[in-house]
Order: sequence, then structure tokens, then C-alpha cells
Amino acid sequence: MKTISIIIFLLYPILSVPFFIIGILNRQRWAFILCALFMGLLAILYPPAGDLYRYAEDFNLYKDCDWSTFTILLVFKFDYFLPFISFCIGKLGGTVELTRFIFTFLSYYLLFDLFLLIVKDNKSLLERNIYICALIILVPLTFWTFLFRYFFAAAFLLNGTYRWFFYNEKKGLFLIGFSILVHVSYIPFIFLCWFAKSRFFKFHYIIVIILFALAFILDTASLGEKLLTILPFSDSLVEHIFEYIDGSQSEDTTKNFSLLQMLVFYISNFVSFYIYYVYIRIYRLNYNIYMNLVNLMLIMLLVTASFPVIFGRLTLINLFLIKISMLISYLKTGKLTRYFKYMCYATIFLFAISCWQKRFFLSVSFESKIFTSTLYDILTFSYSEDWVNSNLDEEGDFYKRLG
Repeated sequence: MKTISIIIFLLYPILSVPFFIIGILNRQRWAFILCALFMGLLAILYPPAGDLYRYAEDFNLYKDCDWSTFTILLVFKFDYFLPFISFCIGKLGGTVELTRFIFTFLSYYLLFDLFLLIVKDNKSLLERNIYICALIILVPLTFWTFLFRYFFAAAFLLNGTYRWFFYNEKKGLFLIGFSILVHVSYIPFIFLCWFAKSRFFKFHYIIVIILFALAFILDTASLGEKLLTILPFSDSLVEHIFEYIDGSQSEDTTKNFSLLQMLVFYISNFVSFYIYYVYIRIYRLNYNIYMNLVNLMLIMLLVTASFPVIFGRLTLINLFLIKISMLISYLKTGKLTRYFKYMCYATIFLFAISCWQKRFFLSVSFESKIFTSTLYDILTFSYSEDWVNSNLDEEGDFYKRLG
């Protein structure tokens, strides 16, 4: 089935979906790779709005540069991976959409690889229903999440931390370090991972509850700013971070939400809080050292609580860490199985909410081409300049959006 599936994928990717789903259920690595490639194809067809618009502007700048000019431009950047692949793809005659393909494919490859490692180490996850739940919990279907540098870097971090914590592999350290080349804000994770391997951060569950409560209640802006000035970072890097958190990343976007959007926002937060509740219950039942990293992330949330966008991103990273902790700790007991299924339901619910939030982007995209196009057609697809000018303003935002 492997050979047939690959041949079908090379012709019409959509027809290979049933084959790689069956392969995934049977824990075949080739099937996971095909699925990761398929998610990358979906990323190509996603509309280039928002940050993706700015990525496209940089792409057009880099592709017209010679190497010496590019290296000069790179001096002013703190994130090197996206500029580098943009330069390479541009020089090879590729489109900016291929950078999205690479981001998404690698993200899913790393998450699937992590999933297979966890399943190999925890045989309790091999039961079919639990196996499917575990896959749903760990690997999100929201491919648009990994189109952006921050969550692309998260895939490297998550895979790397597991390999370093449980296999003590240098490859794990490399992946953690590489996440910084994707997004400079991942520098603190180097220290967090180092500290997390110490038993010192095995907190009593009451302390975990207190940290969680403080992170979501206290306004700690001055604490975060003081910490940045204390850490041994260069002045230019600190200035870059302050510009980042004092600019668009400090804006409370919920002020512009409609009543329905606010309702969805609070519902999704409630589900996230429930996941934290499940974590605390599991923490008491079957602790593992990876949970130290979750505890340290709660401290990070406490420090960044007054920076809405950064706080939201770190919350999502910590939800990933919690899910990994749960998969590691899972045993065939009544309580853990029940919590496991509840976590699966919560993940599906959050996926539905995310689809609703992205409904406009998906409606104006060319995602439907996945059902009718060959692999070559999708790989060579690019949003035309006319489409961009007709739909996006000079900031990369849509002229018209749903409420």
C-alpha cells in the first residue's frame, strides 16, 4: 500500500488521503510523512494576508538581492531561517507560497515524529481508541497555525525538549537551539529547558494552582520589563524585544471584537482553563519530569501577563506541553482514561472554534483547489498580484471581513 499511496499522491494528492489515514492508524511512518506533505499543500493555498503579506514583501526583496546585499540585510534581522529560505527559493525561481509549504510540512513532520516517539515509549497508548485520542490531542488539524514563525519554531522546541529530556540526545538540543533561528523570542526556552531538568521545579500541586491563578489575575508588566534588563542580552536585542512587546504585541485585540466574537473568546478560554484543571489532576496522579517545564512556563505566563499577544502565544505553547505531559503520564486507569477522553473532546471543540474564527480566510482562499488539482498544479500555484491588490490593503489586511 505504501508504493501505491505515494504514486497516487504524486498524481492527485487528495486521492491518497484514505490511504495515508489507514497507514497512520497502523503507525506507518511513510503515512505520517504523506500527511505532513498534504498539510503543506493546504498551506500553499491559504491567503497571504496579515503577517503572510509581510513575509511576501520580504520575499520579493530578498529574491532580487545578490548574496552580499542579502548578508547586509541579514545583519538587521534576529530571525534568520525565513530570510534564508526566502532568498534560496527566490533565487531558484520559486514562489513565496513554497515557504509556507516548508513551514507547515516541517511542523507536522516534527509533531508526528514526536507522537511516534511518545507512543513507542508509552505502550498504554497503543489501544486503538486511545491511540486516536492521543493523535487528536497532540497534533492539531489547524494547519494555518504553523504558517507563522512563532508556532513553526514551537514544533522544533516540542520535539527537541522531548528528545533531550527522555533520550538525552544532542539532536534535541540542536532542535531547541534551531527554534531561536526561526524566532528570536525562543531564547528564554534554552534556560527554561535547562532548569526544568532539575527536580527543584517539581512543585507541590498547590503551588501550581497558585501560579496558574496569579498568571491569569495579576498585572505584572514591570516584572517582565525588569527581567529583560537583568538577563545577559545585548542592548540591540533588548531594544528589539521592547519594540516587539510595546508595539502591536501589546495591543488588546479583543477591544474590537463583536459580541459573538467575545462569546467565542470566553468559551475558548474556559476550555483552556479546563485543560489546566485536567493537568493539575494528572499532576497529582502520575507526575513526570516533563511537567517541570509546564511549571516554569506558568512562571513565564506570570511575567508576560500584561502583554496580550505574547501571553496568548505562550498559553498555547504551554497547552502543547500539558498535552505532551498527559500522553507521557497516561496509564490504563479509570481516572486517567476519563481525563484523557475529556482532553480529546476539548481539543476537538477548540479546533471547531478555530475553524469558525478563520471562516472568512478559508472562504476567500483557494483551498478548494486541493480537490481538483494535481501535485504539480498546487506546488506551482501562487496568488496573483491582481488578487492581492483587489483584496488586501497596503498593510496586508482584507478590505472587507466578516464580523
